[in-house]
Amino acid sequence: MEVIHLANPEAAGLTEGEYEVIGEKVTHRLAQRPGSYVVLKYVRPVVKLRADATLHCRRRPQGCSRTAAPM
Repeated sequence: MEVIHLANPEAAGLTEGEYEVIGEKVTHRLAQRPGSYVVLKYVRPVVKLRADATLHCRRRPQGCSRTAAPM
């Protein structure tokens, strides 16, 4: 399994005091490599902006299942 951490674009350019990571969403995708397969695990942080208390999470990558069994 290959783990890929995706940054949240809403938190880009902000200092650590301006937002809080309150969780993460995980999606999985089966990828084909020459002669084998690999499971890609995408980890997307859920952030809360302190200025207006709104929640933001990056969209799930194209081709990833909405729900996947935990591994």
